[in-house]
Amino acid sequence: MAEGFRKAFLGFNCDDVINYIKKTHSEYSEEKEQLNGKIHELEKSVKELKTEKEDLAEELNLAKETIEQYKAKEEEINRISENIGKLYIVSEANAKAVTEAAEENRKMTEKEVAKNLAALKTAHEELTSIIKGVTDTSVDFSDSMKELSLDLEKTTEKIEQNSKKSAEAIENTKAALSPF
Repeated sequence: MAEGFRKAFLGFNCDDVINYIKKTHSEYSEEKEQLNGKIHELEKSVKELKTEKEDLAEELNLAKETIEQYKAKEEEINRISENIGKLYIVSEANAKAVTEAAEENRKMTEKEVAKNLAALKTAHEELTSIIKGVTDTSVDFSDSMKELSLDLEKTTEKIEQNSKKSAEAIENTKAALSPF
């Protein structure tokens, strides 16, 4: 340390020592300010890291809660899936029973329809026969009415002729009786 000091009476040059102390103090002060700045920055970083740690801890707690909620929902989904599976089995059995019943009903309905169609066919044949009978009777009746009409016309003509002849005969008889 004695290097750079000039020698003086009873030791070193006082100015050199004072300058050295000032210089060292100045360097120390600058270094102290730098270190205090770093300390302040590190304290600020520590504070930010603590805040970030607290935020992360809070996010972790939220994530844990969310995981618990998802686990609860997963359990609920599993229960629902089991129930759906049971319902599917029951509905499949019901569908099979309904299908079998429908097939039986279809067969019975086909038999009933066949029976009704046979009855309708018989009724149609009978109706056709009745229509033919009514048509034939109507034709016969119409022919009879035409014949009656012709007979009536002939009879009317004969009556008119006989009436004329009677009138002539009466006139002739009157004429024959009148000269007297």
